[in-house]
Amino acid sequence: NGYFPNASRIAYHSGLQYYNMPYANTPYNELLDDMKRYKVDYYLHFYGTEVSAQNFVPKDANGNDLEELFKGRFEGLKVFKMAY
Repeated sequence: NGYFPNASRIAYHSGLQYYNMPYANTPYNELLDDMKRYKVDYYLHFYGTEVSAQNFVPKDANGNDLEELFKGRFEGLKVFKMAY
């Protein structure tokens, strides 16, 4: 989506690692496996106006909700702390 270029620039200039799936509609278990492999600390979920995207809560490998940071602070973005 349109947020990718901005997010990758922010990560680069902040000295932070950035990981993005190279293809759309990635199975969630593959995403979790790759995030663990690359030691990703945070899951950034960009969303539009649709309610289903706003209510999205990712799960860890055990099915537990990931902790959301900055709840409601950034419109169009949710940040989750990864748990392995």
